Amino acid sequence: MSTSIHLIDAVLAAAPVAGGGVKDSIVRFFKEGGPFMYVNIFWMACAIAVVIERIVTLMFRYNLNA
Repeated sequence: MSTSIHLIDAVLAAAPVAGGGVKDSIVRFFKEGGPFMYVNIFWMACAIAVVIERIVTLMFRYNLNA
């Protein structure tokens, strides 16, 4: 029961505010996350860099599609 209440609260918090757009809700979500959001953004950028590096390596250096 408690989990469903938290899920509903999360959905309502993520919903765009009347008159605001997606960008406004993302900015609000980032501000509510506090300083830990910067840590999350850093590690997300690292993960994306690894994914891109793996794609380049597998597709171009090892030429797996040949």
